[in-house]
Amino acid sequence: MPSVDECLQIIKSMRLNSAPGPDGLNVAFYRATWPWIKQDVHNLITEFYNTGNISQTLNATDIVLIPKKPQAIHVTDFRPISLTNVAYRLIAKSLANRLKEELPDYIHHSQHAFIQGTRITDNIFVAQEIVHSFNLNSFKQHAFMLKIDLAKAFDRVEWPFLLNSLRHKGYSGHFIKLIYACVSTTFFAINVNGQPHGDVKATRGIRQGCPLSPYLFVLAINELSICLQNTLQNQELTGVTLGPDCPPIHSILFADDLIICGEADLQQVQTIKSILDSFCAASGQTPNWTKSSILFSKKVTPDLKAQIKSFFFLLVILNQALCTLGILCLLHIGTRTRLTISFIKNSSQGSP
Repeated sequence: MPSVDECLQIIKSMRLNSAPGPDGLNVAFYRATWPWIKQDVHNLITEFYNTGNISQTLNATDIVLIPKKPQAIHVTDFRPISLTNVAYRLIAKSLANRLKEELPDYIHHSQHAFIQGTRITDNIFVAQEIVHSFNLNSFKQHAFMLKIDLAKAFDRVEWPFLLNSLRHKGYSGHFIKLIYACVSTTFFAINVNGQPHGDVKATRGIRQGCPLSPYLFVLAINELSICLQNTLQNQELTGVTLGPDCPPIHSILFADDLIICGEADLQQVQTIKSILDSFCAASGQTPNWTKSSILFSKKVTPDLKAQIKSFFFLLVILNQALCTLGILCLLHIGTRTRLTISFIKNSSQGSP
């Protein structure tokens, strides 16, 4: 149960000028009036923790559409941002603080996003090392590296799958009830020119901008890592090994950006495809194959590349570079300086 002091610390951790939710009360208001409202706010949170009930008004959400590019016309040209009430954010943040403390000992080491004590750059270094090894003549393994883009990953999370992920972690039924109340009771309105329109009830997904969402998504996506790890331990997969004493690598996760590694063997590829299909069917995730790609080590033949590519409906087989989270992993480091400089220059200018 959060104390009054913990509530104040959470308020202080929020950006003072962040946009308010539907009630119009921003963080600055809570900071300025805290001596007068602290008991009422604490009573509200205490009641929620005791009963697991949260009102529709408190959990209302305005969606603001932010253009991704100049002259945005289509819906896909906009990025939806959820604006929630500060009182709700306080509740969600208090739950997130309790959730994230236990994740480092549970989440598979292939996931470094949003996990205390880890850095996402570590996974970037691992990806770079794999790409570099794939281009070496001395690397004997016939292997592949599949980069998967998940379409609208947060929006597609199925709530039953999320609840099962929390149960697998071993959280109590009451704690899961609190989280489910935050996720499932929200209504959305679209903010157009400062005015809310519509009243849409959510049936799946987690909101980007909610303090709980990153940790809930990591828990959900961790089910894929667990399945791959179990299959590896059952010797149905071999993963990618970079050296004699190195552990096999089956996946590298950047929150909702996935890299799956494996032996370029049709049987193992079929196993990975089956695991991926089962995970997507249960979780609601959908790979965007038009934005996904695959990279092979040097020893893989063109015929085998084509067969493996057909398993995943891919349009692109990479042979020069792999782009993940805006980081270019060059295959021929030192011989493609011009390509490197061009990529950095275009990225800094916001070019696609």
